[in-house]
Amino acid sequence: ALMRKLAAIMGAYAATDQEADLGIIEHHHKMKLDAPSGTAITLASALQSACPRYVGWKIGSYEKDKINIASLRSGFEIGRHDISLDSPFETLTISHHAKDRRVFASGAMRGATWIWGRRGVFTMDDLATDAFGGDITARKPAGA
Repeated sequence: ALMRKLAAIMGAYAATDQEADLGIIEHHHKMKLDAPSGTAITLASALQSACPRYVGWKIGSYEKDKINIASLRSGFEIGRHDISLDSPFETLTISHHAKDRRVFASGAMRGATWIWGRRGVFTMDDLATDAFGGDITARKPAGA
C-alpha cells in the first residue's frame, strides 16, 4: 500500500515535467512464472493514474506514452521493485526489497487488525490512507 501511495506521488510529480520518464524494474526468483508481476502492474497503474500522459505500460522497447517495465527472473530473490523518474536534470528512484516472505504475512495481519470492527469494503490503500491521517470514516460502506 505504501509503495502504491509513493508511486502516485511520483506520477503526480512526473506530470509537471514533460521530459521526465517513468519506469519500473522488478526482480523475482527464477521459479516465478509471470512477468511482469502483479505488483509491477499495480505500481504502473498508480503511476499512470497520476500522470495522464501515460496510456498504459509495456515490457520491451521505449514508447513515449507507455510506462516501461523491465522484469528479471533469476536466482532466489523474493521480490524487488524499483520505480523511477528520470529527467534531464535528476533521477529519483523508490525501491522496495522484500527480504523475507514474512513481510507479506505481517502486512496481512496489520490489515486484519485495522479492519476489525469496521463495516464496508476496504483495501490496503484505505489502511495506508488512515495511517497517514486521511479521513476514511466519512466513506459510505459498500452497497449503502
